Amino acid sequence: MRIKTYMKQVRTKKIKIQPTQTIIQAMDNYLSACNWLSEIVFKTRETKTNKLHKLYYSTIRDKFQLQSQLTCSLFRQVSSTYRGMRTRKKWKLAVFKRPVLPICFRRDFNVSKRNGFTIWNQPIQMFSDLPDNHLKDSKIKNIKNKWYVILTYEIEIPDPKTNGTVVGVDRGIKRILVASTKSKNPLFVKGGRLESLRKNIRNTKSRVQAVGTRSSKRLLQRLDRKEKSVTEEVLHITSKTLAQYSESVSAKTVVFEDLSEGIRESSKSKGKRFRKQVHSWAYSSLLFKCKYKLEAKGISVALVDPKNTSRGCPSCGFISEKNRKGIKFNCKSCGYSNDADLVGSMNIRNRFISGLLERDDSEKSSRQSLIVADSLEDSATSHGSCTRGS
Repeated sequence: MRIKTYMKQVRTKKIKIQPTQTIIQAMDNYLSACNWLSEIVFKTRETKTNKLHKLYYSTIRDKFQLQSQLTCSLFRQVSSTYRGMRTRKKWKLAVFKRPVLPICFRRDFNVSKRNGFTIWNQPIQMFSDLPDNHLKDSKIKNIKNKWYVILTYEIEIPDPKTNGTVVGVDRGIKRILVASTKSKNPLFVKGGRLESLRKNIRNTKSRVQAVGTRSSKRLLQRLDRKEKSVTEEVLHITSKTLAQYSESVSAKTVVFEDLSEGIRESSKSKGKRFRKQVHSWAYSSLLFKCKYKLEAKGISVALVDPKNTSRGCPSCGFISEKNRKGIKFNCKSCGYSNDADLVGSMNIRNRFISGLLERDDSEKSSRQSLIVADSLEDSATSHGSCTRGS
């Protein structure tokens, strides 16, 4: 009997909630207990979770009125923080300030048809729908006095599609991505808003950095977090848009350029401004987000060599630096003209398809050579038997 196996992905979903007084009090008590235990670990240098649990479990339960599972999570968090310090050889007192509360599925929170979503058996008002998939251990966060539950859940990944179209994707800075198929409905996602926001944040950071005070360093950290948050949000929206587009055109494969090698080195000769843009370009993060969203829809992801994809003509194949000028593409050989980024995505798609055709041809030729070899072997065997018989 053959057992069918499914690949799984772990996802998170951020849902705004209306916290109960129990949750608010538990958050305060949890942070206080973390800092209380942190002082002890800092002085004793004891980082074994089981030993800390054995020594201080009852004390923390009585002193801070924490739930049993929350107390167990506390020991794991504090001990892992100090183990990380020991590995990095930077031993200092850890201060827990971020209002994050770990909650375990079926122990701290649960979902039922009768009571809905509950935390410590209290129904919670939620401002978004729950995922239908298998839930896992999650977190509660307080972000600027707004409370969220960061739900972790598993989804099953379907088998890759065998039929459908191929989508070519060209990634860039001014345009985050351009996607195209053989049909005439390409996808353009502009990156001007993201680049403008990041440029403003970087300009502010350069002015703040010159001050050099403690408060300026804290401000720099907040600006770093803001830049990362803005970038992550835009990349998530972009990858979701690409996944929806690919599904709408019945794609089986989405092809990207393989930019893992040489992209940063090649920018060194292009000037300081361009080098800065390339070094802050989150092309790898975009590919990662696109990949797991596409695979969740049964669409496979492939990579091709990026060489000359922006210079080659998709009509006649002529390659020249003069073909491209800014966002305009004009072939100097056949006169073909189009959007330069769209041409790049077309060339990426065509390169992948031509690679498949070459592979099919080589497989056919190898099969034919095997058939010829078999026939030669059979004839040689029969000839040998005839000779022995005579």
